[in-house]
Amino acid sequence: MDPSKRIVTGLPLRALWDSAGRDVPATRGRLLGREAIGGLLRAGTVSFVVADVGQPLRWIAPGERYAFWKRELQPHLCEGEIGTREDYPGEYFYFATEWRLHTGDPVVVLEKEH
Repeated sequence: MDPSKRIVTGLPLRALWDSAGRDVPATRGRLLGREAIGGLLRAGTVSFVVADVGQPLRWIAPGERYAFWKRELQPHLCEGEIGTREDYPGEYFYFATEWRLHTGDPVVVLEKEH
């Protein structure tokens, strides 16, 4: 298989990869809520990546992360461990987890449930 065509096959996500399909060394961490994500955004080094089954990982460009946070993530963020899609616009939501790259930089992985 062509590595650049790598897709998410199941959740929870077990690994990160870039747009070329190459593994990105990272460790999965804690579940995040709005306050924690806001703190990571204020620190300025966070990246967002969306994991949706059947799709490639979608890395959000650094220049788009604040707009993504306000427009897409805030209304769809599930802060508990249980979510009901009917409670969210468009009937989908995200679980957010913090991953750490080998450099120590945080990545917020958004696992989409629909």
